Amino acid sequence: MVRIDASKQSFFKHVIEQRVEHESDPALHYWLKILGSSGSYGLFVELNPKEARNARVRVFSGEDSFETPSDVVEEPGKWFAPHIASLITAGGRLLLAMLEKCIADAGGTYLFCDTDSAAIVSTQHRKQIAMPDGAEPITALSYDEVDEIVQRLKALKTGPGEWVFHTQRDATQCRQCDETVRASCSACLWHHNQWLA
Repeated sequence: MVRIDASKQSFFKHVIEQRVEHESDPALHYWLKILGSSGSYGLFVELNPKEARNARVRVFSGEDSFETPSDVVEEPGKWFAPHIASLITAGGRLLLAMLEKCIADAGGTYLFCDTDSAAIVSTQHRKQIAMPDGAEPITALSYDEVDEIVQRLKALKTGPGEWVFHTQRDATQCRQCDETVRASCSACLWHHNQWLA
């Protein structure tokens, strides 16, 4: 159970903090993730499908638009505000671009990015990792180098929101050489602006 005192705590900030604290409880962790995402972003893009008979809808794609018939129309939800939702996702993309730049500047690479995280290829000590089929080797950053990147991003905090960083380092079995390496480090970041509070 998660207790929230609305007179003393920011609701969404507390939800994100509790999500990190309850990683050992997968059901609660997942529920807190859905609550945080839907309440701080999803409600601004809520569209409810409604059946219609030969409704004419206008479709916009880049510089082009066209009309087409549809048996379904989408009605905006009560809090529909796509301009706010687009700023939330744009902020996330900007932070990931800054993270990618920091990784590249350090000479490293990442395995993948998600909407709020990046799996930075790292090991305890910086080293080159051979790639299959004659591809160029990649550099695994050291854990200390990844921690320096995290500290650089933490220094960007200027508002009342809270940065929450979680670094996970797991041993991984290499499929190429069968060596057990600690080659995955994901530095996940979430930024919560308290403009809803």
